[in-house]
Amino acid sequence: MAKTAINFINVPTGLYCPMIDAKRMEVFTALYDNQLQELMPPSAMVLDENSFKEYLGSFKVGFCGSGSNKFQNISRGEKAYFIGTNISSESIAEISWKKYERNDFHNIPYPQALYIKDFYTIVR
Repeated sequence: MAKTAINFINVPTGLYCPMIDAKRMEVFTALYDNQLQELMPPSAMVLDENSFKEYLGSFKVGFCGSGSNKFQNISRGEKAYFIGTNISSESIAEISWKKYERNDFHNIPYPQALYIKDFYTIVR
């Protein structure tokens, strides 16, 4: 999602923050620079008006994805901008091709999921 945002509106000194709606005021998010270097790892976050304050003081931050409209409604940051795009197959293909050229492959038969939140069950 961040790569799609970079391709859509490239701000060389900007940061990119994809957000996936996780209901209520929570999103799954991360933060990347223009070279897709991870600045904030994927995490679950409950949004408020102070979210990303430390970044918005110094950088333009592009927010995208299904959860970004939640932050748009409460954000006071002048350097926050909102990109009306989610993800494109072109961006996925671009990242995949670069990994292919570097022989950067993963063990497909044994994938590992990235669980951002702990899993809870209700025992009755």
